Amino acid sequence: MSSPGGLAEMLRDVYRTLEDKFYTLLDWLEDHNIPAYRVHDWLEDHGIPPFPAFLCVMFIAVSGILIALTSAGAETYTATILVQDKSGNPVPNARVVLELESGYTLSQRTDASGYAYFLELPEKPVSVSVSAEGYESVKKRPLTESEATITLKPSPKKKMEVCIRPVDSENGTLASVSIIGVYDYRGTKASKTFKLDEVYGVYCAEFPDGTTVKVNIVGGDYKTVEKTVTAPHPRENPLEITVYRKDTKAGLAPTTYRLAVQVLYDGEPEKASVSIKRENGTKILSTKQTGDDGRAVLNVPSAGKYIVEAVSSGKHRGKRAAKKITVVDNTEVTIDLAKEKGATGESGTLKKVTSRP
Repeated sequence: MSSPGGLAEMLRDVYRTLEDKFYTLLDWLEDHNIPAYRVHDWLEDHGIPPFPAFLCVMFIAVSGILIALTSAGAETYTATILVQDKSGNPVPNARVVLELESGYTLSQRTDASGYAYFLELPEKPVSVSVSAEGYESVKKRPLTESEATITLKPSPKKKMEVCIRPVDSENGTLASVSIIGVYDYRGTKASKTFKLDEVYGVYCAEFPDGTTVKVNIVGGDYKTVEKTVTAPHPRENPLEITVYRKDTKAGLAPTTYRLAVQVLYDGEPEKASVSIKRENGTKILSTKQTGDDGRAVLNVPSAGKYIVEAVSSGKHRGKRAAKKITVVDNTEVTIDLAKEKGATGESGTLKKVTSRP
């Protein structure tokens, strides 16, 4: 086995040999009226070693050729999807999602003629999913042909959005709960789980229009609440339901810490949804919507390190930022959505407050 010193000497010999060949090439080019040394001298004048620069250019050129040859031999696929209704009329602006063998998905919207074209796919498509407003979604699997026609059926009914804001009876903040809606669908009992919308600070789900929904609110820290809902409640005007903690006792209420948050965007007040969780946790402890002045007050259960996050619901909807804080003493935490992103901001402190009945 060669020693490290011997290997280094061998590489130096190879380098010197190549360098000699390089200058032989320059001489040959000059003999054929190609001003090679003019380029050589220009590189040296600008502090660029000519021979190493030549090696870099050759390496890039050879790599590009190899990549081109490899790509030229790769097989590609195409798919043409026509989306139409039951009468054979094209459905424009339908969302077509193509799933490839590896699990990756590609999506397009259909044109005015109802077509979506997928060209030069790196893998074979295995399924196609189509959805459009006013129609039931369709998924076709397996997709055996490069051309497919998908026929959509009209949705049986319009959707009714129900949004609920469960409010903690002690501090008026958004309670962390699970909400399930039970309803009758074509003579059969069905259920849906409400999902949290962080921007509006509400839990929402969609049901067939005109449905009577029995809402069940459950949570580890809260008593179960049941309520019947017969009308839509959009997220802009949610149904507020008060929930009560299981461990509420007479006398002093649990000790809380209040956090005053000011949300800005480039120095101007920004309406937003503000939430707080422990630094190493994932559970949202409290959520509140600010007013037009960008201010909100949240309750924190105990001292420690937390992360406060703000999500804009105003002019810059969806813009979010977070800041780390430490619960010690009284302060106001300011989050500027235009300047802060991750939870790496300055530490703030909170004031310990004991609420009384």
